[in-house]
Amino acid sequence: MNKNQPIIIDGECYENIDQFKEKRKNLIKVGKDRYWAIPKTSILISNREVFEKVIAWVNERINAYENSNKTVFDEKGKGSASLTKEFCKEIAISSSTVLGWCEQYIIAVKGLEEGTELYKNIFSRKSIPWQSYNFLKGLVKTVSTSKIGQPARLKTSYNEFQEIIRRCNFKDSKIRSMKIKIECPFHGEFETRYENLFYGRWCRRCTWDTYCLSYDDVKQRGLDYGYILKDDEPTFKKKCFEQGTKPTITVLKWECFEGHSTEKYLKSMRRYGCIDCYRLSKMTTYERFLNLIHKAGFKTKLNKQEFIQIKKKCINKNLILTHHIYFDICCSEGHKFSALLHSIKIGLKCPYCGMTALQKRIHLYMEAALRVPFESEVDVRRIIPNETSYLKVDGYGEIYIGNRLVKIIFEAMGRQHRFFVEKYHKSQKDLERQKRRDQYLRDICKDEGIVLIEFWYNDVVTTYKDLLINQFYKQTKELGIFNNGYNLQNIPQFTSRVLHNKFLRASQPINQRQIKDFFCC
Repeated sequence: MNKNQPIIIDGECYENIDQFKEKRKNLIKVGKDRYWAIPKTSILISNREVFEKVIAWVNERINAYENSNKTVFDEKGKGSASLTKEFCKEIAISSSTVLGWCEQYIIAVKGLEEGTELYKNIFSRKSIPWQSYNFLKGLVKTVSTSKIGQPARLKTSYNEFQEIIRRCNFKDSKIRSMKIKIECPFHGEFETRYENLFYGRWCRRCTWDTYCLSYDDVKQRGLDYGYILKDDEPTFKKKCFEQGTKPTITVLKWECFEGHSTEKYLKSMRRYGCIDCYRLSKMTTYERFLNLIHKAGFKTKLNKQEFIQIKKKCINKNLILTHHIYFDICCSEGHKFSALLHSIKIGLKCPYCGMTALQKRIHLYMEAALRVPFESEVDVRRIIPNETSYLKVDGYGEIYIGNRLVKIIFEAMGRQHRFFVEKYHKSQKDLERQKRRDQYLRDICKDEGIVLIEFWYNDVVTTYKDLLINQFYKQTKELGIFNNGYNLQNIPQFTSRVLHNKFLRASQPINQRQIKDFFCC
């Protein structure tokens, strides 16, 4: 061949062989520069095993694309994005790097134009002909064949599809989110998004038949939750078909171990027990109870037999185990208090450890003055059983005077009970609600015959004795607990320094019994 003679290679004419070699050299140089510009390329070149994996995977994707009517999902219905993500996770290299390598490899094998086009078709959504009706028909046929082994029929007509395109203003981003009607050979007509179909998702009922629980599985899970399935297998399948739901959310007929019949779905049993037995109580086991207590950083002396007895009482009295029963627990500092299991689960903290300085001061004074223990942060519903409102008080205790039980609530009233404080109030309405709650507490204490002692933030410590004696006398008289009221005797007088020293000593990590002994001395 004459070197100066014009030649034609791949349909392109060159003046001579030197021109062809020069252009080829430039293309190779550009390809190398683009290839080495990709991050971590040196890892691929130095690690032959990873290199071979990438090449094999790219060839596999090309073959899958060419053998599947030129769609971008595999036989299992996984899209190119999902497959790329899985492969990148397997070789521990970022997807952007792998896709860069794939693009350059395909260009090197197929040529610049054909390789670029092929890469876009396999790994990019930009070149997908969303507006082609023939592409949609082929997509339905390919997906249905790969999923259920039979070709399905596209129910959306050509005119309806064109109307969808016009409604979307010919924008691919909107067209692919529109719903398409398809007729499944097994379950009839259904609707799905265009892009869901593109990524290989098919009829929900077909998916449920493949991956959902069988009749025996549902029956066994019901037994685990304390229920016996009363529907037979044909009825079970009929209800699943009629309700159009998967087995876990299909309403079936059940019977609990106590003989109460009900109709509910399996998924609801994970959260709630029988309405007649537990009144929407979570079916909490002793192991789960201990796990919740220890996870929150608390301790309990309740053993398994005692827990079972409490659970039986809940059944007999129609109480909610997690919302009605107060369990005795202890924090890491040795403070003992009672709390609902539900409150512990949502993050309840020890009421003694979380008290403000004012609350601690008043709490110490009340215990030292009356020589009885007071519980901190007590729910009013524990004190008044028929009360429905959620309201907590700073302290609650009981004393016996002449064989007569007197219930006492004390409140440490900070500035937020009288003025607007940003820490406690977001708006003026919060302050008004605070005042209404305070008045509501006064009213229910008056109605229930409970003595309410209020200490304010600006009260001097030396006046605590007079405040306690006067309020106790006045309220025992007004409430009719004692006809002529009752004057407390032998109430100690504390100065700020003495009470502060008590506060410091009580703050040390000593056990509850030592604190009580200290108060009573």
